[in-house]
This record gives sequence, C-alpha cells and structure tokens, in this order.
Amino acid sequence: MAPPNFNETIPDEIVSTLLRATSNANEWPKLARSLATILSNSRLDWRDLARALDLVKNSPTANDPGRTAQILDRVAILAMQLSRVEAHVPRFSADVLESCISETKPELILRRMVEALRKDIQFDVCTYSEYYRASEGANDQTYVQSRFSLDGDDEFFWPARWMTIPAELVAWIEGNERYIPDIERFRAQRPEAQALKSHRVAEEYERRGITSFLVAPRIDGGRVTSALTLGRRAKGQYEAFSERDQQQLDALRVEFVLRRVGEAFERQTANMIQEIADLFTPSADPAELAESAVSKLGRDYRLEYVALFRVNRARGLFEVAAQYNPNKKLTIDQDYHQGLDEGMLGQVLEQNRALYAPNVRTDPPPYNYKTTNPSQASAMCLPIRMGRKAEANIEWILDLESSQFDAFPPPEQIVLKSIVAQVDRSVHLWFEARLGNALLNLVDQGVVVLGEETRIERANAAARRLLGLPMDFDLNAHKAFTNLETFSADEITRAIIRDGHASRAGAHLRLKGADGIERRALAGSSYHDTAFNRRVWLLGDAEEKEWIGSLRYMEAAVRTVSAQSHGHLRLASALLRNALTEIGTASEAHKLIDRAMRSIDTADLSYERIGSAYDVIQTPLRATSLSVLDLVSTIRVFVASLPPTDGERVELTLPDGSLIVKADPPRLSFALRSLLGYLLAFQLPQMRLCVSLYRSANFADVDIRLMGVPSNLIARLGSPSETECATISDKIAYAEARAVAAAEHGLEVVKTVFEAHGAKLHQEFQDDGTACFNIGGLQLTSQSSVTGTAAG
Repeated sequence: MAPPNFNETIPDEIVSTLLRATSNANEWPKLARSLATILSNSRLDWRDLARALDLVKNSPTANDPGRTAQILDRVAILAMQLSRVEAHVPRFSADVLESCISETKPELILRRMVEALRKDIQFDVCTYSEYYRASEGANDQTYVQSRFSLDGDDEFFWPARWMTIPAELVAWIEGNERYIPDIERFRAQRPEAQALKSHRVAEEYERRGITSFLVAPRIDGGRVTSALTLGRRAKGQYEAFSERDQQQLDALRVEFVLRRVGEAFERQTANMIQEIADLFTPSADPAELAESAVSKLGRDYRLEYVALFRVNRARGLFEVAAQYNPNKKLTIDQDYHQGLDEGMLGQVLEQNRALYAPNVRTDPPPYNYKTTNPSQASAMCLPIRMGRKAEANIEWILDLESSQFDAFPPPEQIVLKSIVAQVDRSVHLWFEARLGNALLNLVDQGVVVLGEETRIERANAAARRLLGLPMDFDLNAHKAFTNLETFSADEITRAIIRDGHASRAGAHLRLKGADGIERRALAGSSYHDTAFNRRVWLLGDAEEKEWIGSLRYMEAAVRTVSAQSHGHLRLASALLRNALTEIGTASEAHKLIDRAMRSIDTADLSYERIGSAYDVIQTPLRATSLSVLDLVSTIRVFVASLPPTDGERVELTLPDGSLIVKADPPRLSFALRSLLGYLLAFQLPQMRLCVSLYRSANFADVDIRLMGVPSNLIARLGSPSETECATISDKIAYAEARAVAAAEHGLEVVKTVFEAHGAKLHQEFQDDGTACFNIGGLQLTSQSSVTGTAAG
C-alpha cells in the first residue's frame, strides 16, 4: 500500500456532498449513502473526510453553526458505517467517530479509540502527545508533552512535563517510515536519537520494557502537531512492529480522531480558564477564592506547586495568600514572607513582567531567586494586576515551582500567560463589583435598580429596609417580591412607580414591605441608563426628615462608636437622650426615636447596641447593686423575640428548671443579648448557632458555637486589628478587616461586663471552622433548681 499523502488537497466531491447536507437537512441519510460510495474509492481516505468536515463546519455560509455541525456529524457516522461494508480496505470504526462527537472529555475519546484499535493492532502501551515548534531553523528543537498514556488499561504519567527532540527526529515522524522494530538499533543508526537515551522519559519506557514503537501523526500545514505512539515489549506476546503494522495503522486513519482529541484538550483548557474566572463572584471570600483558584489551576493543569503571593506594600512584604502542593514536596510555611525587593518575586515587581528561571540551582541563582526548599529546580512567576493595562499595579504574583529543570518552556508559558490575562480581567471586575456593592450598602440613600418594566434587579441595604427585605433575601428565588410595583400600598404609589419617572421635587410613596409593615418613602429622583436600559430609583425615609438634626448626629455617632474611644460611646447615648427630652412625647418623632432606641438595645449588631447602652456599663459595678438573673429564662425570652428566620438558626440546649446567678440584671442580660445578636447578624444561609447552658459546681457556664461563618469575618478577643488594618494593601481585604476591627471594640466591652461579674469569656476557632465562645464562672445562688437538660 502506498503511503498516505498528508498534503493532498480536499476533493471537491466530498465538500459538495457535505454542503448539500447543510442546505437539505431532511435528505442527510441519502447524502450519507452518496458519501459512502465516494469514500469507497481507493484513492480517498478518512483524512479527506476529516478535512472536508472542518472546512464545511467553518464555512461562513452556515446560518446555525451548532445545528450544521450536528447534521455533518450524522452524515459522517452513517457514511462510515456503510463504507465499512463496501470498502476493500478496513475503515476507521464508526463507534470511534461517534465517540468524538458524543464524548467531551479527551481522555474518554482516547480510551474508546484505544479499545477500537486493539481489535486490529496489538500493543502494550500507547501515548498521545502534542508537539510545539518554537521557531524556524534546521537545528531548532521541538517541545513534546504527553497528554495521555496507557500501559494496558492503566494510565501512567511521564516523569517530566516536557521533553525536547531535535529537528531530525521530527522529520522522521513526519516522513513515510514511522515504525521502530528495535530501539537500540534505531539509536545506533541515528546519533540524534542516541542523545535522548538518558532522558527521564526514555528511561521510563525502558523501565517498562518497551523496545518497539509505531507512530501515527496528525499533520497540520505539513508539520506534526500531535501523535499517537504505540509500543510493544521486547519479550512480550507480540512481535516487533513492522512495515505491515504501519500500513494497517495508516489504513485505520487515526488522524481524524487525533484532530478531535486536540480540539477537546483546547476546550478543556478554555473551560478551566472560565471556571477560574467564574470564582470571582461579588460575594466570594478572598481567602477561599485564592485557595480555590490555585487548587483548580494546579489540579487541572497537573502542576507540582502553585502559590499566590499577596503584594503587601504597607508592610513591604510578599505574603502567602494560598498554595497548592499535592505531594507536599515543595511546601513552604503558610506564614512565610519576604521583602518586596527580595528574590525572584521582587524582580517581577521591579521589572513589571513575568519571569522564568529554567534552573534555579545555579550559582548565583537567576533573578536573585531565594531557595526555600531543596527540591526546587525551576520556577516561573507571573504578575496579576488590577486590570489588563501594563501600568496597573501588581496586586498578586502567581508562583509556579517544579522539581524538574526547564518545567515551563515557551508553549507552557503561552498558556499560563493567557490564564493570567483572564484572571487580570476577572480581578478588576471582581474588585469593581465588590467595591460597588460595598459603597451601595454604606450610603443611607436607598438605591433600587429596575430592569424590564418595574422588575427589581438590585437593592442596597437602605432600600431593603424600606421594602422590608432582609439582606440575604434572594430576589430571583421569590417571584412575588421581584416587582417594585408589588410593594405599592395605594393606587397613587402604584401609578408613580408604573410611570417610572419620579419628580425632581420628590414623590411621596406608601410602601407595604414584605414583612407586612407599611412605610413612607421619598422618591427623590430616578435615573435612566441608556447603555443597559436600566432605571435607578433613589429612595429615602420620608419620616426621617422630621428630626434630621437630632437623628443624623445620633446615627453618625452610633456608626463610628465601634472604632472610637469610650467618650464617643457616651456621646451616642447622650444624643439619644437629648433627642427624646427635646421632642414632645405625643409627637411622631418621639415615638420613632424611642423605637430606634429599643431596637438598638435589643438584638442588633453588638457595637451599635453598645453605643446606646453605654451609660449602663460605664459606671463601675458595685456589690451593693447586685441582684439575681435567671439565665435560662433570659436566653429563652431573647430567642423567642427574634424574627422567625433568625430563631430557626438557633439550637438551644437548656436545663429544665432555672440557673439563677448573682448579677446586675440590665448589664448581664445586655451582654448576653449583644454577643448572641452579633453572631446572628452574619445572616449566612448555612449558618447555625448552638447555645448550651449547664451547671459546673457552684457556677453556671454558657457555651456558644457558631458554624458556617468564615473565621476571618469574626471578631477576635485581644486581636490588634486596628494596627493590622493599617498594614493591608488589598482594598477589599482592608474594608473587611475594618469591619471586623469595629466589631472587636464591641466584643471587648462585652468581655468587660462578664469580667465585672467574676466570669471569663474565652474564644476558640476549631479546625473545622467552628467559632466557640465560652462564658464560665457566673456565681450561682441557692435559688437555682436544675432538674435536667432539654433542647430549646
């Protein structure tokens, strides 16, 4: 049999038949039979069909590319099935072609192809590899990477990510004779092959006893781009490969499958990049996101070690944000850091570009490389910016390490840089989305974004309060509350909302919230965005205007109380009391301020409640002021007063009877409500709060366990967060750290109340993420009567 002609042009008769199938979809079975007759001609092979399919699928005349591809694949499958019966030489089996169409994972396509190949050709091992030529020239080397290898039915991996082969061997693979009966004889005849004998990949095949090889290449533009290599053992059950085996393999025309496998690997890489980009959601926790991103990159791309370093300019350090190291060979300490002007990381920052060191063990090391593990052999560092502009600040550096020399050659660098380019764009959008969300929720003005008609797409915290919606309320999951018009309490409000344009002078709206409470709002203005066809309504609390002078000062004090000194706490309480004394008790303003004080003093964020109740705790507690407090009753009453959605998150384990302790009742009950209210305020869907109360000798202990909340969001006792905040350069992490620091002021005041009662507040974070708070040492009285334990 004559060797196949890789450069043969595509026959017009195949192309015209396929084009007719795209324009006459109902006649595809008839056209498949015509195509089978054409393919039975001995001068044509399945490579012609593969090339013709690619040409027609990519034709600009295709109105519906997806449907066109489906029709063409059906025609090709049926033509193969029919021609296998009619042809004089074996044709590639139809079930393998079907696998190329039905399977999406390249590994599954290859397994089905191997299974079909074994029916015609016997072999012990097989490897699908891809070839990359960096530049022109007779002496240029080609990079080869194994993407899938089997020994029998078991997958194995090359001991090196890449190997390079000289141009002479590439030309041999692209030539007419592509079988090796004996590898030692082949090396003796070709000095360029002898040079590869000591390569780790060659040694791996030698270790497995493989001495005979047969290669089926995929040729694009006259060059090999991928190949399927079959191997047989020297003393196995099969003879060495011969010319007859090559002719048989050529007759099966595996190039069509190799082309589809290559496309599948390209899709797999594109999907991985998109999955990493999809991690950057506005609500994503930065620490969890970094961990997920490096794990996905390392796992899907089979990297030895991946680390993400944060550029902390405030501290002048590179800090480890996350790392992936499946075999623990290259791990560095999670607390590791180095100066911004040190090592290869510092060089990336200084040169403002990606750097690659194929060998980091030279003396001196390249780019001032700092060795942190003796196994390190090569490294690549890629900067991640806030956006894709070269002048943008480098916020993180992606560090790739390997125990192999030259583990990241040019083909690898191209893919990695494309991944980082997508991450740059995602980081920028992520930052803008989180910043925009944070700013919307910080302003007191209610902001509602409306889409089609009056459908609510976004509502900030202030707007949700006016609409009676909790912050974690999913508008998409509750169709009844996705329309702003639904919240109208009268026809005038309905007409204003339906019209879509509020007067610049302001329009009064009566809104009935999802919680059933009616509120008055002032629609100050509306903005129509022509780019995305969205309307933005600005809503304010109309009743608030009546005491703006007093309430605004009170609100400002309460909001800053957690980050200020005790003097500011006293100011908040004084402003509240002054507001009540200056306004008549019969006025609507007095009722609303009184309601605000009662709300702040019950179950809200602890640092806001502390602001209004500071006068309760600032006076030293004296023994003469002590009375008694029933802890069981206090906790039951508090949980019963919570909204149903909050109450369902609390699991109580309380004793039957009573646990009565010596206490200043207002102070101790206030401290308990503050701590529990603060933990409940996280409002995460998977959150659970377990509260247990028990007796230990003559003391009562309260055990609180919070699950389902990231530990970095929870305030810590004795943590110098204000100082740490000043050292954070990541803007989003800085905002989150400030919020935690604010809550820590409140937690310290709560701790002071417990200590004034002779008790201790302990805090612990367990490995599974559970945050534990224990209040121990509350002195019991003789009135306590514990008879058992019951769930609340």
